[in-house]
Amino acid sequence: MAPTVVDLVWILDTFFPPDASLHRVVYVLFTLCSLWPLWRLHQWQYRDSRQRTLTAWSLQIRSFLQAAAETDELEVLDEALPEEVATDLHTDLEVLYEFLGINPGMQVPFTSPPLPPLVLCTSRVECMHCPPTETRCSLRLHVEPANVSVLMADLRWRKARLLIGHCVACLADYYPDRLTYPGLNADRIQTLEYAPEYLCISKCGLWVERRVALAQECALVQFHSGWSNFADWINDLLPDPGRPRMTNRQSQRMFLEHFSRHLLIAHGKQDAFTLPANSSAAILAERVREEIGIGGGVFPTAFEHGCTECTHAKRYPVDFLREGLVAGENHVEQVAELVGQEANVEPAGPDAGLEVPLPAGLPAAPLGPQNPTPGSTRGFVRLAVMDGKTITHRKCALDDCRGPLTNYRDGRFCADHAQWQTICGIVPCGQDVHSPGALTCAQEDHRAWYT
Repeated sequence: MAPTVVDLVWILDTFFPPDASLHRVVYVLFTLCSLWPLWRLHQWQYRDSRQRTLTAWSLQIRSFLQAAAETDELEVLDEALPEEVATDLHTDLEVLYEFLGINPGMQVPFTSPPLPPLVLCTSRVECMHCPPTETRCSLRLHVEPANVSVLMADLRWRKARLLIGHCVACLADYYPDRLTYPGLNADRIQTLEYAPEYLCISKCGLWVERRVALAQECALVQFHSGWSNFADWINDLLPDPGRPRMTNRQSQRMFLEHFSRHLLIAHGKQDAFTLPANSSAAILAERVREEIGIGGGVFPTAFEHGCTECTHAKRYPVDFLREGLVAGENHVEQVAELVGQEANVEPAGPDAGLEVPLPAGLPAAPLGPQNPTPGSTRGFVRLAVMDGKTITHRKCALDDCRGPLTNYRDGRFCADHAQWQTICGIVPCGQDVHSPGALTCAQEDHRAWYT
């Protein structure tokens, strides 16, 4: 027979004082149920001949109950239960398990009840968009709750109900991870909540707990995991194959939603950042780049910094000759000694003398300018952050210009020659590119050169 409320009331009246903390009483009862495997082991040992009444299993049960009654690890401030509570529970364990519906044939005490649906709503209680001179408006329920699915940190999907708060004064809508409000041109503007517990990763009603996005960030840093790799890893660990599967696009959206908030906070741009409501991941990334950088990723301070750790004056072979480099000898070791670094030269093996001869006409060492160009300013060797996958232009594409690129990700020109971005890249064509962002004009042979 299943346990009833009457059985629970009897246990509470019999073993617990009336002024005991509800949190601690529930914690002790759950601890009692979790100790059932130890009680089974005690019973089987006690059936053997010449066994003590209190086996080691039974003593451990009493120790666990005493710790649960006195623990200070609960998140509520309450008093510990009297010592006799744990003693009385341990004395009447068999009766307690019977009242709780746990019989000796069970290997586990009982199946946990299904978790209730999650409730996703804003943490705000009043509108933060209304002007501060006016009385803040409490939020109203905007539309009927929607059914959504949430991927929890234990990699299990849970059903949830999404409720949207609404301000009747400024018509702002409050979601768990964002706020939208009317713009000037009948469109809606969106700002972000920067400490949400859940993030929306799909317009189809899929959300994730923020800790899943944090796990993705750690996987990127520690294992260099990409969006698709992380999505595959999540899908491999999902226990129910019939539940939603995370796509690469949803994994990308999760990363952008999570990491964009980090970047905006780090640059102090969180208060001023806005974007069109319900934008795609591409628009979100573009707006974040525009907000925190110039030209798609170049920061204003990048060209103002200089130190001996990352920057040094450009040196020519003639400089090393003046400092003692001996022509014709091991240049690697000499140069390393001159610049104060260790030479990373592999020892010569038994086949070191069997090198393949260089093709005719190829010099023994790479050619380069031996002396600074007369009248030119000596430059600096500086660090340029690339995307890590391809190295394209390192300076302005015009032959006579050595200016830095405004965009090292996919740019070709410096700020002074940015207008050439709209001209066909085939010299000397001179026609406009066939579409924004294209590299050539509409001629088929020119387009084929870049495909």
